[in-house]
Amino acid sequence: MLARGAKSLAVVSHLPFCLAAVHRFDPSARGLRRSLGLRGWLLGCLLAGLSARAQGAEEPRPATPVAQEPLVETPVVEALVAEAPPATADGAPGRSLPSFELEARVISGFEAQRSRPSGAQTRPGEHAFGFVIRQARLGLNAELERFRLELSLDLADALSPDSGGGYDSPPFLRNATLEYRYDKRLRLTVGRYKRPFSRIELVSAVDLPVLRRGLLNGLLIEDNQWGDRALGAMLSGRLDLGKLRWSVSFTNPNWSPSLPSQGLDVIGRVQFSPVKRLSLGVNGGYKYLRLGTVAPWTHNAAAGADLVWNIGGAHLLLEGSFADLPFETGRPRGFGALLLADYELGLSSTWALQPTLFAAFADADSKLSETESVRFALGLNLLAQGGGRLLPQVALVRPLGQASQQNPWLASETYSLVLSLAL
Repeated sequence: MLARGAKSLAVVSHLPFCLAAVHRFDPSARGLRRSLGLRGWLLGCLLAGLSARAQGAEEPRPATPVAQEPLVETPVVEALVAEAPPATADGAPGRSLPSFELEARVISGFEAQRSRPSGAQTRPGEHAFGFVIRQARLGLNAELERFRLELSLDLADALSPDSGGGYDSPPFLRNATLEYRYDKRLRLTVGRYKRPFSRIELVSAVDLPVLRRGLLNGLLIEDNQWGDRALGAMLSGRLDLGKLRWSVSFTNPNWSPSLPSQGLDVIGRVQFSPVKRLSLGVNGGYKYLRLGTVAPWTHNAAAGADLVWNIGGAHLLLEGSFADLPFETGRPRGFGALLLADYELGLSSTWALQPTLFAAFADADSKLSETESVRFALGLNLLAQGGGRLLPQVALVRPLGQASQQNPWLASETYSLVLSLAL
């Protein structure tokens, strides 16, 4: 028995976990040996050791130091990174961050103008010259997912004699819009924006090769508010077929600090390209208007069409419009047409010449004679890569026949040397 127990002890001595388990027993284990015998005691020792080994396997073991290998992105990892959603400012995934774009534009230079009445015109002529700032524009654009915000101010209004953009435009503020884009076929714009009437009016001044848009533009678009900017809401979109663009606008009829008005303007425009390099546009509008608070309500209409043809470096614009003039005495109907042609001649990789010709005809009252005038402008613009332009131009206005008192355009000559830069 003792020999067999010694042999068992020798075997157990090779099991350190069993010896460790023996030390965990209560000191009364000696009495347990006497009551169960040596063989039973050894069997209990073995079972306790196995239990201790199982408990030790659950406990974390110290990591063996190993050499660290450089991390290499696998295609699977790269795919997971590419598919990860953009994070917000606080690091949470799922939403994109807004993007911002700042724009600045200055159009400034020297101008000399001389005007004089003719025929029955009673407005006095002028002779003025000096340096001018035609525009000092700042713009901010912001985008977040389907939303786009645009805000633009013209600081040149601070130099205006009446400290503002005129009786038909508030000072400093130009565009202030919020746009929601469902997709390219449907967009909603609210705020203050340009109404979709007249192609030449919708071209930005920084892209227009002439300094002024013509006689009819001033009378019909600005003074009688068929175009230019207004407060309202507009639906617009684009279609791939014929590169079609459409717009329908609902706005207040006018802005004026001295002549309040009530009503609604509904103006629409469609522009499409039936063939390459040719673009056609038509626009029309309805103005339901009452001037002041006691004048009768009036119904007014306007329509126009335009054509743009690009051939190589040459660009041609033809446009015609007619409209009721509700802000003029007697509500006459005016009409007119214009032609704008220019050609870009490359001088080097960074400079180009742009000869420009502009001609316009306008009639302030279709029912009266001697209310017509024409305007011509010639320019030889120098274009620089990056948006800089030097615009030397000469323009003249001439009434046709003996100008009547209802003809608003005096005979004039204007000489301009203007710098333009947009960033």
